[in-house]
Amino acid sequence: IEAGATLGSDATTSSPDWWHRLDSDTQKSYSEQAAWAGEMVGQVGVGLTGELRDLDELDRFFDTTFEPGGVPRERFQRIIGGDLDRFIVGIGLLIGGVVSRYVRVDWCSHERPEGISIFSRDVGRLFPVARVQRRAYLASSADFASKLGSLAWGIAAASVTEGLLS
Repeated sequence: IEAGATLGSDATTSSPDWWHRLDSDTQKSYSEQAAWAGEMVGQVGVGLTGELRDLDELDRFFDTTFEPGGVPRERFQRIIGGDLDRFIVGIGLLIGGVVSRYVRVDWCSHERPEGISIFSRDVGRLFPVARVQRRAYLASSADFASKLGSLAWGIAAASVTEGLLS
């Protein structure tokens, strides 16, 4: 978690003042949480590569590992113990990190984890932790809007616009 670690003027002018610039301690904490969450999904055989296809892998992970309502199935519950909230935040941060590899973003912290956001001029403001919360709670539901993989199209289009992908 490094891209856009400072809050740019575009993000400042388009955001209320309850988002805060990501300081180096918070940046380090976010990176550690994302790495830990990546290790947890790795323990159930999910291999993440840091690419947009990870979003589809995480969708499959949630479909097979969580019950509707956000309750992890027994095997994964044993792996994460009582750290479900930490895991959800970590996966959100991990997703934000994937997105930041494809488009320029400013990371914004917030007093509540679901308010953590990334801002891109081309994509707008994304709330990766809130998105993962919704995905976990609707794990095997037919709400396709909660699918993480649906973000990949917009991110890929924005990266082409920015000239980062061809």
